[in-house]
Amino acid sequence: MQTQAKALTKIITISTFITLISGCGSSDSDGVPHSDLDPLPGANSSLDTRTPEGIWLIQSGQTGNYTLSEAEVYIDTVKSVQQFVVIQERVDGSYSMPQCGLQLFKEYKHLSLVIENNQVVDSGTSYQTDKTEQIYSLNLSIEDNLKMEGIIDVVTKNSGDLFIFKDHQIANISAVKVSDSSDFESAKELSISFSAQLNGDAEQSLIDLIPSINCLSVSSARHTGTQVGQDSLTNVEAVFITDVDDNSARFNLNSGTLGSEAIVDKSYFSSLISLLSSGVPSCATDDHACVLTNTLTLSQSSKSNSITANAAATNEDDESLNISFSVEIK
Repeated sequence: MQTQAKALTKIITISTFITLISGCGSSDSDGVPHSDLDPLPGANSSLDTRTPEGIWLIQSGQTGNYTLSEAEVYIDTVKSVQQFVVIQERVDGSYSMPQCGLQLFKEYKHLSLVIENNQVVDSGTSYQTDKTEQIYSLNLSIEDNLKMEGIIDVVTKNSGDLFIFKDHQIANISAVKVSDSSDFESAKELSISFSAQLNGDAEQSLIDLIPSINCLSVSSARHTGTQVGQDSLTNVEAVFITDVDDNSARFNLNSGTLGSEAIVDKSYFSSLISLLSSGVPSCATDDHACVLTNTLTLSQSSKSNSITANAAATNEDDESLNISFSVEIK
């Protein structure tokens, strides 16, 4: 049993653990993510107050706790997120907000905002299998369709397995509407630069990407705790992009320690139609379809009114993917 626990713990640390508990976010100037973020810019009173449709700047200061007691895994998380997203009205009168870099939900790629009396209040089970369930509550306040704040609480847990885990995440959301536009390309209130290049081919801008992009996100997270009696520390830097058809691109650079062992994991993935490429940190010996990441350089930063990102990756099939962008409120 102890051998199994150690093996599982190492696997979790090096490859899948981060995808289980990491959220997306931006870091302060000291390089450490914080659950309390700088205040967002004030609301733009010239924007349409009749509807929340448009582009929003969203911040999320997140805290989490992950336990896998059978493998002696106890991890606390502090993370933050800053992203520009396009909110759209659905035919049923609700509003769709891309989850994108929040990474709180297993199954939902969009949050469904049903606004009643300037409130969004919802709870339930968002994901369920025979042994795993994800229970959530959402409580947001909307002010003049220009500002939004509140809390999203998500608990993921399983039962009946040899290893039983529980992951509890709380996200403090604050957001401000920055444009009435339904896409980034036509948002005159924003200064946007974007460049993407696959395998050294011609550079592509936002307008070249079809379907259109509906989220640009940067992130940082710090996971601290113990695993099999050893101190564990993992820092995660990430960039996340999605389009209106739920295709996505993401880059993750994870570094830290497990006891005296240094850990560096590099991974990227893109299902964006004109930018298809991917690479993982490690492969099972019998997984011949697995493609490793060879190199990944990633830098990202944010201020109260802007985000920037630069990511460049290559994999063992000699594919390369470079994406850089910046978004700033004018």
